Amino acid sequence: MDQPSDARHMARRLAATMARVALGEGREVVVPQFLARPRFTEELQILADEVVLFEELNRAMARLAYRAVGPLSPTQRDAHELLERHGGA
Repeated sequence: MDQPSDARHMARRLAATMARVALGEGREVVVPQFLARPRFTEELQILADEVVLFEELNRAMARLAYRAVGPLSPTQRDAHELLERHGGA
């Protein structure tokens, strides 16, 4: 992968494929990530009969912004950069 965004896109595709297989077997699927990309959420909704978000988007974004006050790890910096670039806090 040449770009981190390529890896993230592939990871989302892989997650959707795994969800499709599990749902096809009658299993439940939990995606425990912050879903800041509406398109990915829409892809998951197509696969499932029901999608439940456990936290309001604005509240989750505020919580992540609060975490950003302290020193950030490289992973946290990347996450905040993605949020800013794609319409997040």
